Amino acid sequence: MILIEAFPIIFVIAFMYILFAPIYIILDSSNNLYQIEVLRLAKVKIITHDHDLFLEYKIAFWSTRSNLFTQKKEKKQPSKNTLARKKKSISFNKLHAVWRSFKVKQFSVHVDFGNPQVNGILYPVFLMVSKWTNKEIMINFEGTNSVKVKFENSIARMLWAYIFN
Repeated sequence: MILIEAFPIIFVIAFMYILFAPIYIILDSSNNLYQIEVLRLAKVKIITHDHDLFLEYKIAFWSTRSNLFTQKKEKKQPSKNTLARKKKSISFNKLHAVWRSFKVKQFSVHVDFGNPQVNGILYPVFLMVSKWTNKEIMINFEGTNSVKVKFENSIARMLWAYIFN
């Protein structure tokens, strides 16, 4: 009886959590990590291995991996009803508003131009840009280039940006 009375409250709390829980998009070229993480329970990763591209899904305790380069089975021809449907297009302003709703949580760029003289000339410029933007934008002399970016958003923020713009 108590569970039946508490069900609407539990449902509203779960719905609010899903609505406001963070969604992370992580791009890390140094570790070949490209993933989307939702609710800390679900992840989608793009993994490269021996000239193959894999898509790995993880939802709670279940996970699977699929190869993106394998041939898919042929699909049936769509019926006339699906062909007759008019596609709705999303305006550029709405897409731009949703894009602006993303927050950059981590940003790091390490660049090496391969020439020590060019690196030395551009080092002060990159240092000034790094201090001006409060982001890690550096020139290294190690011969490596890497980009690390972590975006955060929530379903509520994306819906707000889409509806009210």
